[in-house]
Amino acid sequence: MKCSIFFNERWRYLICSLLCLCFGALNTLCAQNQKMTVTGTVLDELGQPLPGANVVEQGTINGVSVDFDGIFTIEVLNSNAVLEISYIGYQTQKIQVTGKNNITVQMQLDASQLDEIVVIGYGTQKKKLNTGATLQVKGEDLADRLKTNPLNALQGQSPGVTIATDGGQPGAPTKVFIRGMGTIGSTTPLFIVDGVQTESIDYLNSNDIESMDVLKDAASAAIYGSRASNGVVLITTKKGIAGQAQITFDTYYGMQSLAKRPDLLNAQEYAMLMNEKFENSGDTPFFVGEKMDQITAMGEGTNWIDVMFKDNVPTQNYSLGLSGGSIKSVYSTALSYTEQGGILGGESQNNLKRVTFKINSEHKFYDDILKVGENMTVTHVDLQGGLQNGRNNYVYQALAMPPILQNTDENGDFVDNSTGLLADFGAGGLANPYAIMVLNNQQKSKTFKVLGNFYAELQPFKDLRIRSSIGTVFEDQGYRRYTPKYPPLGQFNNPSTRPFDEVFQSDNKSLQVVWTNTVAYRYNLNNHEFDMVLGSESQKTDGEYLAAGNKNLIFQDYEHAYLDNALGKNNEGLMSVSGYPMKHRLLSYFGRINYNYKEKYLLNATLRSDGSSNFSKENRRGYFPSVSGGWVLTNEPFMEPTSSWLTSFKFRASWGQNGNQNLPPFRYLATVTSNSIYSLGTQEDGFLASGAQIDRMANPDLKWEISEQTNIGFDAALFENKFAVNFDYYRKSTNGWLLSPPISSVIGLAPPWINGGNVINEGVELALTYKESLGDFNFDINLNGAYNKNNVTEVPNDIIHGPGGSLWDNSQEYFRTETGKPLGYYWMLETDGLFQNTADVSNYVKDGTPIQPSAVPGDLKYVDQNDDGIINDEDRINVGDPFPDFVYGINLNLNYKDLNLMVNANGMAGLQIVQAYYNYARYFPNYTTEALGRWHGEGTSNHYPRLDKANTNWTNNSDIYVYDGDFLRLSNITLSYDMTKLVNLKPLTQFRVFASVLNAYTFTKYPGMDPEVGQGPDYEMGHDVGFVPNPRTIMVGANIKL
Repeated sequence: MKCSIFFNERWRYLICSLLCLCFGALNTLCAQNQKMTVTGTVLDELGQPLPGANVVEQGTINGVSVDFDGIFTIEVLNSNAVLEISYIGYQTQKIQVTGKNNITVQMQLDASQLDEIVVIGYGTQKKKLNTGATLQVKGEDLADRLKTNPLNALQGQSPGVTIATDGGQPGAPTKVFIRGMGTIGSTTPLFIVDGVQTESIDYLNSNDIESMDVLKDAASAAIYGSRASNGVVLITTKKGIAGQAQITFDTYYGMQSLAKRPDLLNAQEYAMLMNEKFENSGDTPFFVGEKMDQITAMGEGTNWIDVMFKDNVPTQNYSLGLSGGSIKSVYSTALSYTEQGGILGGESQNNLKRVTFKINSEHKFYDDILKVGENMTVTHVDLQGGLQNGRNNYVYQALAMPPILQNTDENGDFVDNSTGLLADFGAGGLANPYAIMVLNNQQKSKTFKVLGNFYAELQPFKDLRIRSSIGTVFEDQGYRRYTPKYPPLGQFNNPSTRPFDEVFQSDNKSLQVVWTNTVAYRYNLNNHEFDMVLGSESQKTDGEYLAAGNKNLIFQDYEHAYLDNALGKNNEGLMSVSGYPMKHRLLSYFGRINYNYKEKYLLNATLRSDGSSNFSKENRRGYFPSVSGGWVLTNEPFMEPTSSWLTSFKFRASWGQNGNQNLPPFRYLATVTSNSIYSLGTQEDGFLASGAQIDRMANPDLKWEISEQTNIGFDAALFENKFAVNFDYYRKSTNGWLLSPPISSVIGLAPPWINGGNVINEGVELALTYKESLGDFNFDINLNGAYNKNNVTEVPNDIIHGPGGSLWDNSQEYFRTETGKPLGYYWMLETDGLFQNTADVSNYVKDGTPIQPSAVPGDLKYVDQNDDGIINDEDRINVGDPFPDFVYGINLNLNYKDLNLMVNANGMAGLQIVQAYYNYARYFPNYTTEALGRWHGEGTSNHYPRLDKANTNWTNNSDIYVYDGDFLRLSNITLSYDMTKLVNLKPLTQFRVFASVLNAYTFTKYPGMDPEVGQGPDYEMGHDVGFVPNPRTIMVGANIKL
């Protein structure tokens, strides 16, 4: 039978309908998968463009960033695509395209992200939930201070943190004291950069820092255990932000000069006072007749400070940064170059050159379940010149050098002082200080440092994070010095003083590897929120030091100053070689739990256990607990009536213990030296043999230094956060100092390290901040200050003596540490004016016997403290100490539209400085013009004693050396303007230009060059024997973003 299906009308209709339906569906499907372009505008909550916002097609990695005008363009897969628009601090918006080619999105603030976040040990936390005494300084605030060393930018911004520099020389170290000085050993806080411990942060460029968090109390720092007794400084470097691609360029160029010059005697004044010295000593004046004619012909003579210090020495910085990324990967990298010349001798004598490269990145995998990343900083530092600290430095020599010697002769050669007027005066042994600097300062160090970590973080579900990190610090410091034979320059005119030129080379390498593992879990149960961290950490540090010296070089200059260019041989005593290893191990376990109920009641508990190779097995492990709590009163219903003016108020309290293990490795063991020579055999056939001997006594009982601290404070915000108050009271007790005490020399061995000495630091800290906006004008001002009292409660044998010879040749000790006194106080005689006449001397008696029988009018009158009629060591008392009672800062920001004025000031009060510019074992040093006010007859002075050749009134240490060191320094004045607000400079989003003055002016009564004296012997500070002061710098610069 013939098939007729295709001829059946009904079937033909059905088939046609099905075909039409299929073609329609196919057409719809094709239309839905057809790509389309969408443009749009993203606005903030005020309707202004929001550049940098991320626009991503949902379910894909297709995304773009919003431009400067808030506009974006994206090609989506189909007309039903969903766009996710996000920006930090705002709620993520989801917009369905549904065929629209142009959309406008207004973002809304996300209250949950507006809380300020602070960095804490092994994590972060909302600032409002923090129960410890911490301080955060933003990276931009550090960079605005324009300091070569980021630590110096903390001055005046951080109550309770004292910053003291060893002067203004390039590369000079910075001392940091958090809540006073707690030990006579190392007072350096623990520095953690991106989770990795480092000895210092002077290798960092401030432009690379996102934030610096200072953990001041024991509860905040206890999770770092044995390394945190001096406080902790956490540095976080800049990270990239998804969808916000950015290029930055920051630069400044400045000229440095000496801010304050000491007023030295000129040639006429010097001759006059030297003649008076001779007369007061019963000798005939020296500068008379022809010699006085020579003085007159000199005019003012030579001002050696003007010779030594140079003006307009350049300092400069250039930093180029790139950052950005996608929702899956972010990056931030920067390359910077910093150079600072020294005002002492100029950049040819002292110079720092630093190149820093930083790269951070983070990558997400498997729907953000896994994150991996790295933080790495590589630095190379060239430092030319030696640091000037301690007595007999170049500045000290310049201050004491008489003005009657010229620097150079008519041929430009350094003047030979072995003959001539000054030599005839008896000072031929003095050498030209500028010549000595030029000849002795041929030295450079090169430091290469790599600090970084690689980490992986697994987040299998929302509230659980498992993290492992490998951190490393590699440092290699090479040093080379050339010392030439001296030409005839006074005290070095004897060829036997230095018959050969010399070369010295050293290399110091270290590698630290830290493996850190943490598990963090957070959960909320009916408004009870818990945040817990458990972790372990192992640290391995290995290093080695090698040094060698040789003499008698073939090519006699610094360029060729290498060991193989010298002819010296070991058996001639011309060669020297030394070297030693360094090893340290630390194994730690730690845990922390943070609890809060409705963000109203807060509790934190921490425990860390450290095992250190610095101690014997019996004392190797230490345990460091802490607990803290807080109460947010403004979250209580009964505080509702105060809500109109009291925005927030949090009361907090903490207690904890930290440790200190900062001492050379293995000091609990006896150490052996192998450089001994023994005579063996009989007298007839004896011989010399190399051998070894014990050189230090052991102490297996050596253990941790412990710091215990209690803190009570509050944080308040008023009038909708316009006014903020932060207050803390603390009591910090440091027990069992790690020290090596002096012992009798008859023992023949170096003393063992022991635990001995306790000190209490007690004080208060206050910070006040006020912000106001009045139309186009807005400002903020911050006042902060800290008061600290230091008292030693116990030391071995009640006294730890300071060294002798610190003020002048063979001088007795002038400072010490003693039970019941401040740490490192000045131990001197107290004076009570001057004897004005012989009657004054005769009337100063005890039971009819003169107390100072050898005194004459014009001499100092010493106070007989114990009233025994004798002036001796029993009458020496505490006449001051170098640590300030009060440290404060003032920070002001004024803005009118896009014009900004920033003023920063910092100061100290309640400290004293010991000034010793001269070697009083000699009679011929120069003086400052203060000596013109000396006693030279009855009633002429009651403070500055008469002058004589024996320096009678200066060789018995007294408070005449002590000066008030209070000061207020205008540390930074910067005026800036953002040019992009004046002129359309697309694609630039910022072109800020600025002019600054650093160290603009210092208000002080101290007559020295700078009252900020961070140097001193051993643990002492405030010892001014001449140093390179902080320079005044005038600079211009720019900050550019695009």
